[in-house]
This record gives sequence, C-alpha cells and structure tokens, in this order.
Amino acid sequence: MAMTDGFPLICEYDSDSQKYQGIIVDIFDKLSEKTGIQFEYTPMPEGELPWEYAKQHPNTILAPFLKNSLINYDHQLRVMDAIVQGKMLEVKKSGTEIDHSAEIRIALPSSMYEMEDGLLEIFPKAQIVFAKSHQGGLDMVDDGRADMTLVNEISGAYMLRSPYYENLSTGSANNILEDITIALSSDADPTLLSIMDKAITSFSERDARQIVVDNTVKHNYQMTFEEWIYKYKVTFLVWRWPSGDFCA
Repeated sequence: MAMTDGFPLICEYDSDSQKYQGIIVDIFDKLSEKTGIQFEYTPMPEGELPWEYAKQHPNTILAPFLKNSLINYDHQLRVMDAIVQGKMLEVKKSGTEIDHSAEIRIALPSSMYEMEDGLLEIFPKAQIVFAKSHQGGLDMVDDGRADMTLVNEISGAYMLRSPYYENLSTGSANNILEDITIALSSDADPTLLSIMDKAITSFSERDARQIVVDNTVKHNYQMTFEEWIYKYKVTFLVWRWPSGDFCA
C-alpha cells in the first residue's frame, strides 16, 4: 500500500514508532483480521500524483484516497466506494463572511488542482491560488494571502486546533463531499480488484464509525513545543554567570 501522510487523524507517519497511524490504518488492521490478508505500508513519493503512481505500480493500493465530489476521476483509477463518508469545510478569518458571487481568493493544495473547475461553478469570480499543502492553505488565509481555503472535516478540524490558527473559523462548504476510501489502477490484477471491492463493500458502517470515534473524539490535540511557547507567550531568558556557566 502506498500511503499518503499529512492528514492528521486519517493518516500520519509517527517518527517515534516508525509506523503509520490513523483511521485508514485502523481500517486495514480490521480488514486483515477479517480476510487474513497482510498489508505492507510504504510511503507515496512526495509530490507524485496518485494516477501517475498507479500507472507505474498497478497492483499497489493507494491509501488513504480522499474521494472528492468536485473531481471526475478519469485517470485510469478504480476508486472504491466510501469507507467513511465525509465532507469538506470552508475555512476563513473569524468574523468574516464569504460572498460566493464576490471576487475572492481561494487557497487549494496543489495536489487538488482538479477541484478548480468545480469550485468556479460555485464561486464564479474566485481566483484559485495554490499552496504546497493543506497547512499551507491555512497559512495563506491566516496571513491574508487568501480569503478562504477548504479542508477535510476530520483532518482539517484537527489542524485548526493549533494555536497558530486561533483567528480562523469554519463554515459549510456547499455540501462538497470528501469520503475516505482507497484506489487502485484500473489495470490492477482483476483478482486483486475483486478482493478489495468485496472487502470494502463488506466493511460495516458500525466498525467504521467506531474507528472514527477512536481517532477523533478520544484523541486530544498534541501541541508541539513551538505551539506551546506561541500559545502561552513564553519567553526564555539566558544569561551568563561570571563563572562562565549559562543559566535560563
């Protein structure tokens, strides 16, 4: 499985344990229990588009695959049915309102460039500006380079708990859906496609809902040291004693 990390609570690589963690990992742990199939996780090369990677590795499962309702997946990909149904959220500066008919700037991660046409149908006068990542999109809204961005309701809501984004708020994104699932190349082995299709279809809504709860409601936000300093405005003073020793 080629894993795309950087989606908090959905899929992230933990450098301490050197393992992937999140909703998609728990889902496949459950599938392993049911099917006896063992899944090996490898990183998706940074900056490579899923359909390009799938062409070169037709029997590799792409996970997580965030299936967006504004994108027509016609790149030789077999996108499976939703495992976890979800939606996107608009993120804007707190206290502001987004006028869909106004000339606004919408920040999107460059990997989601195919959303542009669909967004322009909703925001006909918008200018789409691209960021390197979802976090980059949040930064652009926070510092005024964009008026809004779009995030997944699970990973985005978690990122917004960072004190860096205390001036941002969320709103409805016109029912733009973004489901958590997987994808493979359309040229993948037919047996593999059939097995995964049946495995995903048989995955119970109850199990999926419990996995989401375990990774969201029960998961407290973990501030980094830098965020802690930022939030509490801590200043460290360092001075030197006559003996030459330093003290903070």
